[in-house]
Amino acid sequence: MHGVKRRVKSSQEVETERKNAELEKIQKFRSLQAAFMQKRAAQALDQEVLDITASLLDMNPEFYTLWNYRRQVFQHWHAVRGSVAAVQSDYEHELRYLEQLLMLAPKSYWLWLHRKWVTSRMQCNWQHELRLCAKALSLDERNCMCLSISMFINCCVAYVASTKFHASCMHHLFVCAFLCQ
Repeated sequence: MHGVKRRVKSSQEVETERKNAELEKIQKFRSLQAAFMQKRAAQALDQEVLDITASLLDMNPEFYTLWNYRRQVFQHWHAVRGSVAAVQSDYEHELRYLEQLLMLAPKSYWLWLHRKWVTSRMQCNWQHELRLCAKALSLDERNCMCLSISMFINCCVAYVASTKFHASCMHHLFVCAFLCQ
């Protein structure tokens, strides 16, 4: 611009920058993974471990050990808290996080499986879940895990409608989860 020639990077410079950026990501992933393994060895079931697992899952949503540990954290919290409102709030927060991840990895088996686990333990907005499945299927109709989840949701909706479901009957969702497997 204004008589100054623009310097174009060579392909070797571009490749070097790409490799350096990739190495930084790998180092960050490894350090987070080490932090998670330390927390897991110490059997930590706190918010910090959820934050670490979230950072790792943002990089690799197929790391199923992280999903399993997140479930353990939630189960522990809910056994300790016991408050239905607190449990519902935790699960709603988790669903919002999962929805963000689904936009990045709509075909992740473990992500959909965890979402199914969360929705089967709370009173959720089934219509929103169906719309989310429809959106994912509109992007790729071969998304088998999404198809499976949408069948599960349809089964839950039908079961809830047939039993005059109300908020205090959370066990209906467990029955529904069992029937739809």
